[in-house]
Amino acid sequence: MRSGSFIFIAAAALLAAGAGRLGYLQYTQGDALEQRADRQHTATVPILAQRGDIVDTKGRLLAGSVRVPSVYADPALFADDRDLHFAAYSVAPVLGMEPSELEALLQERRESHFVWIKRGITSEQAEAFRNVRSGRHLYAFGMQYEPERCYPHGTLAAHVIGFVGNPDAKGVPSGQAGVEFTYNDALLGEDGYRAATVDNQRRRVRTQLGEYVPPQ
Repeated sequence: MRSGSFIFIAAAALLAAGAGRLGYLQYTQGDALEQRADRQHTATVPILAQRGDIVDTKGRLLAGSVRVPSVYADPALFADDRDLHFAAYSVAPVLGMEPSELEALLQERRESHFVWIKRGITSEQAEAFRNVRSGRHLYAFGMQYEPERCYPHGTLAAHVIGFVGNPDAKGVPSGQAGVEFTYNDALLGEDGYRAATVDNQRRRVRTQLGEYVPPQ
C-alpha cells in the first residue's frame, strides 16, 4: 500500500514539475518560441515572372525563356552556428562554391527568410543538391525553377533583337540593346510569391489562404 502511495506521489511530483517548467518557458520564452515555430512551419518563396517573348511578324520566336534550377535558403531556420557550418560545408561542394563563402553569406543573412545561393545551376548540380539535401536533412535549403533568356536562332538579327544582361539590384537581368532594351519594362512583368505551411522537411503542406500572388 505504501509502495503504491509512493509511486502516486512521485508521479504527481513529476507532473507538477513538468507543468511548472512549461509555465516558466511560456512566461520567459513564449514569444520567441512561438516566432521560431512560425518560421519553421512557414515558407515564403518568390515566384519570378517570365520575361516576355519577342517574335517576328509571322509569330516565330526570336527571343524566349527557358526554366533553369536555382538554389535558395532560409537562413533563419538554422538552429545554431554549428548547424549552419555543417550545412554550408555540405551544400557548397556540390554547387561548385567555396564552403567558407557560403557560410559567410548565410551568417550575414541569418535573420532573412529567403536568400539566393546559386542561380542557373546545371542538371548534374541539381541532382547532386537533391541527394545531399535529402541525405543530410538540410531542409533550410530549397530549389525552384526560374526563367533564363534564350535565342533560338543564335546571332540572327542580334543587332535588332538585342540581348539581356547586367542584373539589377534584385538580380533580374535587363535589356541592354535593341528591342530587349527599348521594351524592357513591358517585357519584365511582375514577380509574384507564395506563402505556404510546410512540414519539418520544408515540403509544402498547403498554400496559406490569401498568401498567393501569381506572377504577371
